[in-house]
Amino acid sequence: MGICCVKIGDGILRDYVTAALEMRGIRCTEEMNGSDVLCCCEDGIPEVEDGAKVVILYRRPRYTRSPAYAAISERCRCTAIERPFLLEDLVNAVSEMTDGDAVRIQSPAVPSEEKILYLSREEMCAEYAGCSVRFTEREFRLLEALAEKAGSPVSREKLLEEAWDSMESRGNVVDVYVGYLRKKLEPILGKGAILSVRGMGYAFETGGKTLRIR
Repeated sequence: MGICCVKIGDGILRDYVTAALEMRGIRCTEEMNGSDVLCCCEDGIPEVEDGAKVVILYRRPRYTRSPAYAAISERCRCTAIERPFLLEDLVNAVSEMTDGDAVRIQSPAVPSEEKILYLSREEMCAEYAGCSVRFTEREFRLLEALAEKAGSPVSREKLLEEAWDSMESRGNVVDVYVGYLRKKLEPILGKGAILSVRGMGYAFETGGKTLRIR
């Protein structure tokens, strides 16, 4: 199993990255002792040994051309990802640096045609590998709103607007319905299909499956 040391000062971003990596079988730690990969922001790169593997999340334009990046990339194996980023890009970058072990462990061999997750608007259901789960109209509208932004967090306000026709917020109705979705999706996607991203809302994760909405 791959190990990633997450060194990111922003608590929200750190939780977001950690949850995404661990869902794909990449164990996260705050210590660098023996870690396979270091994941950090461009403004908080700690001291690393020569030959280390580093994923840098940056937000300044042309950061990869900066002297700081050039200096560390000369002695370390580096990958730079621009913020905001897709979770899949980050997970793939870390997985490649751990020689793909995490992906192989988390995703056992499955025929390619069975890796497609279908969401059917007409039948209001989700289908994967021959299994089908049906939803109420409200549940499906919420799921569709999350799926259309798969891999990225969607705010509670946006979900309320999409699934409840812009009506004013009524307590924790979005959180309650996300709980319903998690229970229904667990048999086909396992736990962690919908991540809570602190301060940002919820993110739908397919776990490497191809998503098709029809």
